Amino acid sequence: MREHDGETWVDRWKAWNRTCRKDWRYRSFNGFRGVYDRFIEGYVCRKYEPPNYRKCARTPYEAYRDEWNDRFTGRKDRHTD
Repeated sequence: MREHDGETWVDRWKAWNRTCRKDWRYRSFNGFRGVYDRFIEGYVCRKYEPPNYRKCARTPYEAYRDEWNDRFTGRKDRHTD
């Protein structure tokens, strides 16, 4: 697209259909352009979203291990549930 700046969507659509397999061809340039726009929005200009999971509760082993480490090292309650 950088090499052919003045090219229209119809020209790009026709070039795509000429060079691609039959099952990858588009019936109209609007469909071709829509796929391109969704690609740009979803992958190229993607917004970061932080993970939305909650932290799991500690297992009995983790609780025992943390208490043992606290006694051994002298730390007090640095663990969060």
